[in-house]
Amino acid sequence: MAQLALLPQVFLILVLLTIGAALMARLPGVSLKRAWQVAMANASAGFVIALALFGLAVSTLWGSAETLALTPMWGLKVDLLATSMVLLVAFLGLVILNYSRTYLQGEANQPAYISAFLFTLAAVFVVAAADNMLVLIAAWSVTSFSLHRLLMFYSKRPGAVLAAHKKFLASRLAEIMMLGGALLVYSAAGSFSISALAQSDALAQASAQWGLALMAIGVILKSALLPAHGWLIQVMEAPTPVSALLHAGVVNLGGFALIRMAGLFEQAGVAQGMLVVMGSLTALAAALVMMTRISIKVRLAWSTCAQMGFMIMTCGLGLYDLAFLHLLGHSLYKAHAFLSAGSRVHEARLTALQPTVLAQGAPHWLMLVCAPVLSLVGLTALFTWANTALGASVIAPGWILILSLAWAPLLWLVSSPRIGGLAKGLALVIGLGLVYLLMHWIVAPLGLSSQSLHSGWMVWAVVCSALLYVAQVILHGFRQSPLAEQAYPWVYGGFYLDEVFTRWTFRLWPVQMPRPPAGSSQKIAPALPSLMRSV
Repeated sequence: MAQLALLPQVFLILVLLTIGAALMARLPGVSLKRAWQVAMANASAGFVIALALFGLAVSTLWGSAETLALTPMWGLKVDLLATSMVLLVAFLGLVILNYSRTYLQGEANQPAYISAFLFTLAAVFVVAAADNMLVLIAAWSVTSFSLHRLLMFYSKRPGAVLAAHKKFLASRLAEIMMLGGALLVYSAAGSFSISALAQSDALAQASAQWGLALMAIGVILKSALLPAHGWLIQVMEAPTPVSALLHAGVVNLGGFALIRMAGLFEQAGVAQGMLVVMGSLTALAAALVMMTRISIKVRLAWSTCAQMGFMIMTCGLGLYDLAFLHLLGHSLYKAHAFLSAGSRVHEARLTALQPTVLAQGAPHWLMLVCAPVLSLVGLTALFTWANTALGASVIAPGWILILSLAWAPLLWLVSSPRIGGLAKGLALVIGLGLVYLLMHWIVAPLGLSSQSLHSGWMVWAVVCSALLYVAQVILHGFRQSPLAEQAYPWVYGGFYLDEVFTRWTFRLWPVQMPRPPAGSSQKIAPALPSLMRSV
């Protein structure tokens, strides 16, 4: 029990040290060199503390019933889930901050960047351990305000103002929705504690169901799902390390909040249905748009939008352990992808200078048809063996179908259905399945539930995955067909959903251009068409 008491104390030390370093960076008389030294020392110490905190949690709670009996303190629950997230955030913060130190050399206002960056990390730490809905909403709001300062680092760029303003409006609307939802839940159950509410029968009341539906809408808005996704694409005006922090960490908080509140949403069928529908539609649309883009950072941004839709859909289906596994993988991948974006451009230029390298043609039509079948056969055999070996169902059958459709394009590595190419692609799919099983085994001790929702929503998710695969076949395998030529402009334009959302937001709350020409008071709205076409 003494070790359990240490968990919230060590966590509080981590948060206070991070806040202290953020304040120190803005003190008068502190040189830029000293500010970076303090920031890097804090990030390094924070990672060590987070690692020690995770080790303490593992030694105390791993495979123990103490996890369920862990008593929240100060509205926080520092359990295995929280310490895992804290360790991930501390690691990403250290890597991205170290990258920022070189990336921002010569830029003005670096102390403000350091302060906002560290405040963002501290707020995310609190979100990770929040066990009270009000604490969760407040910490998430502080994260949003700190991130807003980072997004406005180049405050003279109209594109940066556009994206930051749209995110500001979407976040405030989301927070209003979540606060209203929390109050409705409180009126029914008399508590804001997430742990207590998960065991309460009062969530069956109509007011609580409406409250959880509002909470789900808030998470959807915060997670940049359709149609409020445009700001996530347009924040490319911010420095690259800010994009890495946003896409690898902050935007994933939507999925984490749902995982933390799994016990609540499992009792709210309407809210779960909303998450499945909006998540799957976002994943479908954003994945298609990503295929049409050339810019590396814009492709990564659309990829994040699609991945967030997929993660929210997974939570809506009740597969919270798989959602957390997805969160871990997506965070690490996106941080690496954004921080290495410059080298990707260099590699693309070198490839373009090599005339002997021929571009691969469209996949053979037989491969397009057979790929999902072969992928399904391979994964079914693998997961059937795993279920038999472990004596329990590891992966739901519907989820095997979704994974088969998602990984089927890996079999397109060959342009003709040769045995060697088929074997190579199938081996890659099975290898990914083995990694998936390994990671599933690693996150299993976190005690996350994996309870599939009504079979109808699983069918919906499978149908959306099938539609995505068919659309990929049309755009890749039959790109010269009339259907592909007609669909391409709509897909490239993101189905023009962001244009509609942007015009409505700026009618409600217009924003001034950073530097109006000739002293005029021109609004940013006239510049919207050219700004949106650029992304």
